[in-house]
Amino acid sequence: MSRINRFALLLALAVTVSACGDDDTGGTTTTSAAGVTTTDGGTTTTTAGGGTTTTAGAAAVDPIDLDDLSIYLEPEGLSYRMTLVFHFVAQTDGGTIDGTQQVDGGKILDPPHFELTGRAEGDATGPQCFAFHTLPGFIDPYETFLDEGGMLMGEAALRESGIEVNGRIVDRYAITIDNIDPNDDSGSEVDDLTEAYIDIDRAGQFVVRLVLNGRGRSALLTGQPALVGEIDYALDFSEFGTITSLAAPEGC
Repeated sequence: MSRINRFALLLALAVTVSACGDDDTGGTTTTSAAGVTTTDGGTTTTTAGGGTTTTAGAAAVDPIDLDDLSIYLEPEGLSYRMTLVFHFVAQTDGGTIDGTQQVDGGKILDPPHFELTGRAEGDATGPQCFAFHTLPGFIDPYETFLDEGGMLMGEAALRESGIEVNGRIVDRYAITIDNIDPNDDSGSEVDDLTEAYIDIDRAGQFVVRLVLNGRGRSALLTGQPALVGEIDYALDFSEFGTITSLAAPEGC
């Protein structure tokens, strides 16, 4: 691997930009609840966990540098929920191979507590339920799935600016096959992308959503390293500053 990344660990075990500018544009912002951000007139105010951060006249960076490790850090001072759904399906002479890995968890600030549990379904290999947070060296869900960006590299162009995702105002950047590191264990199994993007929080510059859909292989998911199929991957962080309890996937 070109980087040490626990994002590859998911594939192994389970199936396993800075916004800049501080010019006052005269706009106003209203935040109706903790963790929900609204914008008006170019001013962004985020209220979460009892704190307020205001960025006046914030503008999206275009393009964003996916090699900038700061965008993969978890937000400071915020609890959050994390969910992941990873789905692989392929047609073979023997029938359909169809497997799903779901991971649920997150972080609660008071008292400090992490939870991260995966569940394999269908033809997915690995344990039916697996507690990621019990792994030696486990730090937090951001570190587990986005450590040093995992397979992502290079520059990504701005696709949409100032949209709401998971209760946050984000800038969305398009990810292409050129942004997938072929020297990374996980990246080497990606053959093509049909829909892929990363959503970066406008106020806090952290990842809110990562979607990677396309075609590829997953030896550790299917046990067949040459089998090519459709891959859908969606990693979501949500409920920032509002989460009070965590739950494992249904059935675990």
